[in-house]
Amino acid sequence: MKKIASLILAAVMLCSLCFAFGSCSGKDDNVLYMATNAAFPPYEFKEGDNFAGIDVEIATEIAKKLGMELQIADVEFGSIIGGVSTGKYDIGMAGMTVTDERKQSVNFSNTYATGIQVIIVKDGSPIASLDDIFVFDE
Repeated sequence: MKKIASLILAAVMLCSLCFAFGSCSGKDDNVLYMATNAAFPPYEFKEGDNFAGIDVEIATEIAKKLGMELQIADVEFGSIIGGVSTGKYDIGMAGMTVTDERKQSVNFSNTYATGIQVIIVKDGSPIASLDDIFVFDE
């Protein structure tokens, strides 16, 4: 019984080392794997079969600086952080907002874009501020 437990423990340790150092992942060490959701122009989108956008351009330059080839996977937005945190992807870029919850799973670069959200209304609308949206007639 002790031999079986020792073998299982050794296998778990080996898998942990492979995961930690990427030596058993099957990933090419010369490829930077990026996860994105290519539905958020101008940050990332598809032009035919190719990826384009601000995040794609930044990732391309990062890969060049590292002497690597960039490979992009178009995935569901909600799976990007999980894919990066498990090592399936090296980086995730998808016009992502930094939140405390997300920071618990992955590291973020310095912010390189600030999104400003606005609401547009027809000229002459009674809505002049955000507070006006939450005023309901009873």
